[in-house]
Amino acid sequence: GEDIAAKTVIVPMGVNLEKFRRKVPYAPWSGNGPARLISVGRLNPCKGHDDLIRAIGCLRDRSIEVRLSIAGEDELGGFGYRKILQALIEDLDLSDHVELLGAVDEDTIRRRLIESHLFVLASHHEPLGVAIMEAMAVELPVLVAAGGGVSELIDDQIDGLIFPDRRPVQIASSIENL
Repeated sequence: GEDIAAKTVIVPMGVNLEKFRRKVPYAPWSGNGPARLISVGRLNPCKGHDDLIRAIGCLRDRSIEVRLSIAGEDELGGFGYRKILQALIEDLDLSDHVELLGAVDEDTIRRRLIESHLFVLASHHEPLGVAIMEAMAVELPVLVAAGGGVSELIDDQIDGLIFPDRRPVQIASSIENL
């Protein structure tokens, strides 16, 4: 009817490999100082950030020093699900271990990915995952929850590691093993 656009354009999803390129080789966590983890995705319950935050608590309880940065914002500009995640961080006494970056630009995402030791996405159902592609483009090890189109990007144990979603203790173990 009248609501259908006269012209439809298909825009491929992907990553500009000219922009998402590492200039220095990746260096894994040496065990000195905290392991730097990053997750990128809008703040929404479907992204599993709460499970990932709980996994960071498990790692802290195992005396494994990690710092998690989460880039992304909720649909209400920080006044929605972000408040729930911030309360969880405070309830678990993880303010020194988890940082909510909010909405950040592509350059910040690229820089944070390059500075990190591991990309983690605990999404319950990720349709494809441009953030996963960006992490892979900068040769950052990726650890992601199974579901959605993740298996189109990652062969478990080859291109990255896949863990079952909604299981913070297993997420923590996967991070520790990697």
